[in-house]
Amino acid sequence: QFMSISVRKIMKANLPLSILNITEPPKISIVPAVPKSGKKEKLKKFKELKNYSSHVLELCKIVKKQKWNVYKPQKDSVASFSLIPGKNDFAVSIPDNIHLLNKEIKTSNRIVISNAARQLVCKGYKPIGVALILHGGDMKKNDNQWYMREIFMGAVEAAQLMGIEIFRPIMTCDNKNHPGLELCVVGKRINESIAINESFVSENDFITMLGSHRGELSSSIYQQKIQKQENTKIPAVDLRMETRLQETVLQGIQTGLIKSAVNISNGGLAVSLVKSLQNAEKVIGARIHLSRKLRQDEMLFGECGSVIIVSIDKKDLYDLVLIAKKYDINTQTIGSVTSDSNFNINNSININKNKISKY
Repeated sequence: QFMSISVRKIMKANLPLSILNITEPPKISIVPAVPKSGKKEKLKKFKELKNYSSHVLELCKIVKKQKWNVYKPQKDSVASFSLIPGKNDFAVSIPDNIHLLNKEIKTSNRIVISNAARQLVCKGYKPIGVALILHGGDMKKNDNQWYMREIFMGAVEAAQLMGIEIFRPIMTCDNKNHPGLELCVVGKRINESIAINESFVSENDFITMLGSHRGELSSSIYQQKIQKQENTKIPAVDLRMETRLQETVLQGIQTGLIKSAVNISNGGLAVSLVKSLQNAEKVIGARIHLSRKLRQDEMLFGECGSVIIVSIDKKDLYDLVLIAKKYDINTQTIGSVTSDSNFNINNSININKNKISKY
């Protein structure tokens, strides 16, 4: 509710809008010419399987082959890299679920920004801002104007709720291409002496889930590629909870409680756990046991946001739970790190590590 005037980044005036005698904000007349949503999808229902091991391996293969139309990371890291060679005080992360932007535009933009921020957090970086390149298409078209407004407003809302900046956005206009978006999130390392990644470290460490797993399969890779179904719905997003989750993980890393952290994203819980095993020592495995509040496929492959899987020493569980309670974040210990080179989830997944190391 204020109007700020700056010259060369120096504040010259900060005036309340009330002095302009505006009784209500101007109404925005830009609306899409085509309805945003069509007919409700009638999705086929699938029976639960006894074993999903082959589906996990297939999803690992699909996720590995995905190519993003966004900033490319270095080969030795997952979706984040140093801005300055040899110096890793700052890092850049890209979303790996940007395909959701074809769905609900404003909401999906909030989802992909939080996804990129979460990847930074899992490596010990605190998100500080998001950089955007908005490709406007033919801005004479009403639909394109509406599309661009939805994208930008989604980014603004995400930045405000997560307490990060929007760096000076770049916008292009091209009469040939449909509107689109490229983005990355920038983070600052919380401690130079801390090196953390997604790989499990030690046998008998607890594997703990931070955040609430809702088992959302809508628009997931599993639903699209394995079940062969298209869905316009996307997972829900709560950016206030997202911010609290990120603070929980950063504090856990800062205090040395968290040994590894991985974000649940494409492929769901099962594929995220595979990532934690792939580059770990050869003998390292994982044994997971999850209660059956959800269907097996929802639990294994649901791509709900605001969930991070961490590994910790058994003796540090109580301290981590205290931090999570402070930020009102749900915790659930779902398994432990083993030394048998096997990956097990309940009775539905049983894979030897040699099969997943190539993905």
